[in-house]
Amino acid sequence: MKNKNQDLIEKTLAILEDYASRKKLINYGYLYEELGLDRKNPDHRNTGAYILAEVNRITLNENKVMLSAIVTLSSEQAPAKGFFDFAVDLKQIQKGLSEENKTIFWAEQIKKIFNVYKNKEFYKAEDLADKLDVNIMTIYRYIKAKRLKAYKIGKEYRIDKKEFKKFLESVQNKK
Repeated sequence: MKNKNQDLIEKTLAILEDYASRKKLINYGYLYEELGLDRKNPDHRNTGAYILAEVNRITLNENKVMLSAIVTLSSEQAPAKGFFDFAVDLKQIQKGLSEENKTIFWAEQIKKIFNVYKNKEFYKAEDLADKLDVNIMTIYRYIKAKRLKAYKIGKEYRIDKKEFKKFLESVQNKK
């Protein structure tokens, strides 16, 4: 059984990939709210920092980008200091880099992220119900039964296209 942090890492990855595929930034407050974390709680902030660091490790390994670059402070529309600390820890930038060079690094990451994730597709539950010509409740039952992997983002479920293909294959193999 996966631990809670692993579930949060997977959900964070799905949320950020969804936003990146739509070429959108997301602010920390909204992300933390989606994860059930309170930014005012120091323990929750530490958990959030750990999760974003893990997401960065995963996406650097898989796609050579720090996906958390799209997470910004709502007041500045720029990442928090922790993003650049991660970048130093992960040997993406040098310690002591000027603010101008940090901004350049961040902008380059955003450009790479939007390019990498431009073809990543997510479906909404409603899209799949239409596609399969079934009632939306059928899709929700598959999700609840964990036959179809989905992430709740706001009030909607998002399903990665690859996960949908796996689901279809599993259904066809049962016939």
